[in-house]
Amino acid sequence: MIFFKLNNFSARKNSGFTLIEIMVAITIFAIVAIVVTGTLVALSASNRKIQNIKKAVDNLNFTLNSMAVRIREGTGGDLDDNNFTGCQDNLIFSDYNGNETHYELLDRQIHKDLGDGLVPLTDRDIAIKDLQFCSMEQVGCDFNPETASTACKRTITIYLVGVINQDLSSETAFKLQTTVAQRNKLPTY
Repeated sequence: MIFFKLNNFSARKNSGFTLIEIMVAITIFAIVAIVVTGTLVALSASNRKIQNIKKAVDNLNFTLNSMAVRIREGTGGDLDDNNFTGCQDNLIFSDYNGNETHYELLDRQIHKDLGDGLVPLTDRDIAIKDLQFCSMEQVGCDFNPETASTACKRTITIYLVGVINQDLSSETAFKLQTTVAQRNKLPTY
C-alpha cells in the first residue's frame, strides 16, 4: 500500500503546473508588459519633444549665425551711424555684396528684407518675444594721418527672447545672445 501511495504522489508531481500557478505567472507577465509598454510610450513622446527642440535650436543657431556673418562683413546704414547707441528692434545696413539688408521682428518671427520683401528666418514653432540689436562702444579705432580720419569697428550684440512651442500643452523658453564685431573698419570724420 505504501508503494501505491508513492506512485500516486510521483504521478501527480510530474503532471504539470496547476491552474493557480499559471494564472499567477500570466498576471506577473501582464504587469511587467504594461509597465514596459508605458515606459516605451513615455520615452517615445520625450524623444519627439527633444527632436522638436533640437530642430528649433538648430534653426535659431542658423538664423543667428547668418545674421552675424552679414553684420560682421556689413557697412553703411545703422552700422555707420555714430548716433546708433543703445538698443533698437531692427537693423538696416549693406551686406558684403552691397545689398541693403534689414532685420526686424514681425509677427513673432525674425524677418530679413533684401529689398525684395520680408522673408521669415525663424520657424513658425518658434515665437520670438523680443529682438534687440545693441550697439556697443566702438573699438579698434585707428587714426589715419593721411586722411585725417579715424577708422573704428562697431560691435553689435543681438539679444533674442522667446519660446519654442512643442505642442498645445508645453513650451520651452529661451534667451540667447551673440556679439558680432565688424571686420571692416569704418571711417569716421
